[in-house]
Amino acid sequence: MRNYGTILPGSWEMFWSSTTGNSGTQGGVCMAIASKWKLCIQCKEIIVPGRAQYVVLKDLQTTWGYLNVYAPNHAST
Repeated sequence: MRNYGTILPGSWEMFWSSTTGNSGTQGGVCMAIASKWKLCIQCKEIIVPGRAQYVVLKDLQTTWGYLNVYAPNHAST
């Protein structure tokens, strides 16, 4: 994440959530919203730490909801 500026040029608002599982594995989700949309952010919530979060943006005419979900591809034991 510290190098995101080289991947995403410009200025971004970063919404990050991470967690460590019982087995010591780590996971997380991140959403990058362009700074020009900062005034349009209505709410941001972490639903499940490191697994799911959402951001709602609203301008004068439209509302957008963005949901970001991380689902590991292995079963926990």
